[in-house]
Amino acid sequence: MVALATKPEQAWYRLTPEAAAQQLGVDPAKGLSVAEVQQRLQQLGPNRLAGKKKESGVHAFLRQYQDFMQIILIVAAVLSLVFTRQLGTTLVLVGLTVLNAVLGLRQESKAEASMAALAKMLKNVARVRRGGVRGRDRRPGRRRERGWQPARVDAVPERRGDDAADDG
Repeated sequence: MVALATKPEQAWYRLTPEAAAQQLGVDPAKGLSVAEVQQRLQQLGPNRLAGKKKESGVHAFLRQYQDFMQIILIVAAVLSLVFTRQLGTTLVLVGLTVLNAVLGLRQESKAEASMAALAKMLKNVARVRRGGVRGRDRRPGRRRERGWQPARVDAVPERRGDDAADDG
């Protein structure tokens, strides 16, 4: 096994494919051996993007009050109560902040749902080599090779997706 001397902040896109392969200790014509894949998987973990943790509803609601407009409405409600001592005006201003927070949460929820739908439309296909043999040829009937892959894609044969969402 070749020790990987990679830096997370390294600009991989600036390297030539040959330089990137050399730095990762991979022969592009042969790929990684199965043993090397297993060792890198144990050492580095799976090659997946970290999923975003789900934010609690209470935290998301309170986060809405970090908005400048929300702060102004709360300050106005407090000043109205202190100077005019009219509870009605204060309650209307507080009600506006709650309504604004609820609408903000709803809008964020719709935006997240749209982003999730767009992410589902994308189809990424990666072809790998294991010991000089293409991954699909190695195991007939198996559609996808899983495991650690280098952090750079040199050739993308195609990227499929539904462009209808982009057209408006």
